Amino acid sequence: MGDDTVHTTIYRSKHKPGLYLFLAEADEFDVVPQEIMQGLGILEKSMALELHKERPLALSDVNIVMQNLKEHGFHIQLPPKDFDLEQQIKTII
Repeated sequence: MGDDTVHTTIYRSKHKPGLYLFLAEADEFDVVPQEIMQGLGILEKSMALELHKERPLALSDVNIVMQNLKEHGFHIQLPPKDFDLEQQIKTII
């Protein structure tokens, strides 16, 4: 993995819509402090991505995500402040 790309596996919280955990190594949850893991609830694997500066993410700054993955092995994406679960469900249905 070069300095300009970072591999990540992304997990979504089943009980907290809009909350995602990015891991540098798939299924390596030990890098996340236990107190944080407990707050995330049940997670399910969403996707794997190769991140780079030219690949924007919808709700997070890709540079910050890449830095957190390099330094800490994980990044947590919280739901946007204006996250509306009912509206999200309507757009899916």
